[in-house]
Amino acid sequence: MLTNKTYEYYNFLVELYNTLIAHYIEFYTMNNQFAIKFYKMENITEHNTVDVLNSLIIINNDRIEGYKIACKETKETDLKTLFSNFIQTSEQCRIELAAKVAKLVGSSNESTRIIGDFFIDLMDVKVALTANNRKAILDSCKYGERVVLETYKNVLIQDVNDINSKEQNMLNMHYELLKSDYNKIEELRIAISNKNE
Repeated sequence: MLTNKTYEYYNFLVELYNTLIAHYIEFYTMNNQFAIKFYKMENITEHNTVDVLNSLIIINNDRIEGYKIACKETKETDLKTLFSNFIQTSEQCRIELAAKVAKLVGSSNESTRIIGDFFIDLMDVKVALTANNRKAILDSCKYGERVVLETYKNVLIQDVNDINSKEQNMLNMHYELLKSDYNKIEELRIAISNKNE
């Protein structure tokens, strides 16, 4: 037979048990909702990262195609060598970008835009090459290189939340390689200007 004290103690334990269960369920639900939100957030960020990296793959593909055209069209050996080196720079960038995208989703965007500023610049380069005007060729290349550098700079500034520190480091290294190519164009342009003075 239960005494009043035992009965009170029993009720206390049942109440405590029910409270603990209620808190456990509440805690579990909150954790589960947090996990779902975190998962969704992570997937959105991952998707944004892939979009950002794919945009840079496309601009490097554009650059590769543009300089392949320029290599075919120019008769000047030093420009052929320069453009071949620029192709190698973008191929290196593209390989590294594609590897990052493959880790995230398994495949990368290997297309080119064939529209927009870079395509217009390619047409300008082709016209300059046909006219065999070295300064006009370099002017067109300079503008195209600025488009590429601006694209990278925008990603590093505006899309910084969509890329992690390793990706930022990789993109900064790409930017420096591309900036070095841009500087080579600029040096050649200055040399022509100095000759004409």
